[in-house]
Amino acid sequence: MNAPDPDTAYKEQIENAPMTLRELAMPLVLARVLRDRIVAAATELSAEALTSSDAATGRSRKLGELEIGGVTVAHGKRNAYVADVDAVLSWVTEHHPDEVEVIYTSQVRPVFLAALLRTVTRDGGWLDKDTGEIVPVDGVEISAGSPYLIVKPNDDAQAIVEEAWQSGRIDLRAALEMVARDD
Repeated sequence: MNAPDPDTAYKEQIENAPMTLRELAMPLVLARVLRDRIVAAATELSAEALTSSDAATGRSRKLGELEIGGVTVAHGKRNAYVADVDAVLSWVTEHHPDEVEVIYTSQVRPVFLAALLRTVTRDGGWLDKDTGEIVPVDGVEISAGSPYLIVKPNDDAQAIVEEAWQSGRIDLRAALEMVARDD
């Protein structure tokens, strides 16, 4: 049995040693600069996509013949909120007096208020059981969030993009220049 070669053992130890901060500094700074540039690019492209003429339709994207994902516009979430506490209190006092608590001042019970807001968000008002109509609730308004993009890479997108980048089919410099056009 031969003894391990000390030179080989030392080289393996050096090759497998963790990198020092000095060695990691340049790739870390480079990664941060690229990440910041990519985040800025994604932000700019997203804003442009939200205002594009075909923003209402989803778009699937291919890299060569391989589909890598899609982009759609999601409409902001609707929520009812109390815009006028006194008006809500008056409305609930009139329509559901048993849901009003008297402490030092009157207030709508929190559990009922949460149910009321959920119902107004969903139905646009409160169902009047006597008439079967949806009636507006005084003091409650509905807000709608801003539309936003949903970008969904396919399961294989990372591998496809990495291979295309490494093979030169994606030019990172050109991509970064495209988004830097306003800089």
